[in-house]
Order: sequence, then C-alpha cells, then structure tokens
Amino acid sequence: MKFFCLTFISIFFSFLASVNASMYFHCPSEALILYDDVMQRAQEMYLKVRLFDANTQLGQNTVDDITISGSVESGDLSYTGPFFPYFQTSHKYSIFINGITTDMYLSETTGSSTQDCTMGPPESHPPSNRVSDWTSLGG
Repeated sequence: MKFFCLTFISIFFSFLASVNASMYFHCPSEALILYDDVMQRAQEMYLKVRLFDANTQLGQNTVDDITISGSVESGDLSYTGPFFPYFQTSHKYSIFINGITTDMYLSETTGSSTQDCTMGPPESHPPSNRVSDWTSLGG
C-alpha cells in the first residue's frame, strides 16, 4: 500500500511539474490552452493569408475561415480566424493577427462577453506572440 501511495504521489507531482513548465494561454473562464496549439493555428492562418496575398483577387476578403481586414498600404492589415481547443466547451475562441507586426492574440467569448487570454505562467518570461518569430524558429 505504501508503494502505491508513493507511486501515486510521484506521478501526481510529475504531472504538476509538467503543467507548470508548459507555456499556456490563461483565459477568463480559467481555461488553460497550450501555447503551441494556439501558435500552430496562428502559423496556419499566417501562411494561408501570405499565400492568398500572393494571388490576391480584388474584392475578396476571406480565405477559408479567415477574415482579412485592411491593407499593407494603409498600415492596418489584420486577420482573424476561429481557434478550436482540444477540449469540449461552449465558449468560442478566436485568433487575431496584426498583419504588419505579426503579433497574435487569443480571445475567448463567453455569452456576450469577449476578452483576451493572457500568456503564462506569470512567473516566467512568456514566449513571443509574434507569429513570424515563431515560424522562423521552425514552430
């Protein structure tokens, strides 16, 4: 019995350490979403829009499920697309990417309220939220 308890405690603390070491987005609903999952979707959006930009058709402002707003010329290019977390939820998540700086933000909609999620854990130095930095590192 002691062996079982020690094994359980060891596994439990290993799990806590791995969760604490991971980078994640902390959303207002207390949901924790892994940084890599969000950045993978942001990279996908970024690359789709860059490909679209190379083959631009006048008047088109949506690529798949990504909405493109503004333009490079006016300095206000941005794009937004849905993010679907790996867990079941009634909340909606979306990724906003500034097309000029490539900064990325994750927001959560619960009911009629939409708020940004923040990167954590707070005691560490959060990784870059710049999609172009992340893609240049190989994701």
